[in-house]
Amino acid sequence: MKTSIQNQLLFVYGTLMHNGRAEYLLSGSKFIGKAILKDYAMYDLGSFPGIVSKKGEWVEGELYLIDDSDLSRLDRYEGEGDLYQRELVTVESSTGQKQAWAYIYLRKPEGKPMREPWINNDEDVIWYAVYGSNLCKKRFMYYVEGGDCEANGRHYDGCRMKHLVSDEEFRAWFPGQMYFGNNSGTWNHKGVAFYDPNASGRTFMRMYKVTREQLWDIQGQECRKPEWYGRILALGIHADGCPIYTLTSEYHHSFNAPDNSYLSLISQALVEENGFTEAEAKAYLDECLDKKKRRTVIVKDKEGKNETTKRKITYEEWIEGHARDLAWIVEMAYNGRHVTPDAGNHPANLVLHMLECDVERALQKKEQK
Repeated sequence: MKTSIQNQLLFVYGTLMHNGRAEYLLSGSKFIGKAILKDYAMYDLGSFPGIVSKKGEWVEGELYLIDDSDLSRLDRYEGEGDLYQRELVTVESSTGQKQAWAYIYLRKPEGKPMREPWINNDEDVIWYAVYGSNLCKKRFMYYVEGGDCEANGRHYDGCRMKHLVSDEEFRAWFPGQMYFGNNSGTWNHKGVAFYDPNASGRTFMRMYKVTREQLWDIQGQECRKPEWYGRILALGIHADGCPIYTLTSEYHHSFNAPDNSYLSLISQALVEENGFTEAEAKAYLDECLDKKKRRTVIVKDKEGKNETTKRKITYEEWIEGHARDLAWIVEMAYNGRHVTPDAGNHPANLVLHMLECDVERALQKKEQK
């Protein structure tokens, strides 16, 4: 038996959205605005979507003010109790967190999560949050306008629409940690900036107003591969009602120090364009460069619920946390690319050594054939 509440909120993400085929069911309800549901993933089920709980994913949808008469009608439409279960969830809106009803899919979906709204347009206005070298606006504008960037000598094609939606910007701190990893040929085969939303700490970001199409174009120039910037991450909803997105890797990389020119570009942008003093910029970047910084670990409490704690992780957790890095090492090694993770007692080094030996033996056998 669901709680009876007048004037309650409903989070919708599929056919009930504005311009969806069932929007008429909410014709008497008040539209509140866009919202983000975190730690849930949306899947394409054919002619409609479904969402299930999934750590680290997100769903963009809409909030409506409804009453009990609406809910009984919507329960019948959604197949409540059979195909979907109506549950209270916490969503992020332009005015903060809200409790709202949402229809959760009861079956196991197939395929990959969708990282865009079920109903969207290329012209939708969004905020793109940057945290690395794109804190420098001149550098960022090469992704929009195109041209040859003097900072790294690379040519950028730019977006199809070669100007920002507006000159409006804002800056904010977000939970999580900027760190440096991977191996960028553009920056002397050194590390570049990534964002880990699950790490302890906070990350300074600068927001540019772009269209959804431009975000797609920018991601293409950054590289959509999982080990680069293949993950579109929703950070929340701005006070103006527009969603905030950033780009990062699908998984946490091993630490790789950035090139001095790359780090200097970020430091200079922090001081000259983003209100930092030189001392503040140095302290912030030193924190991002601290590869020994503890990461947030999600553990289960006695009741089986997720509990976020900040503690020193165990050796087993350390290995588990780098499992995806090791898979990437295997892929790169067999594709003939050399990979050098952290020096020192990083568990990946032990496995990497064994993998390199295996690859070397495999190549020798191949040559003998």
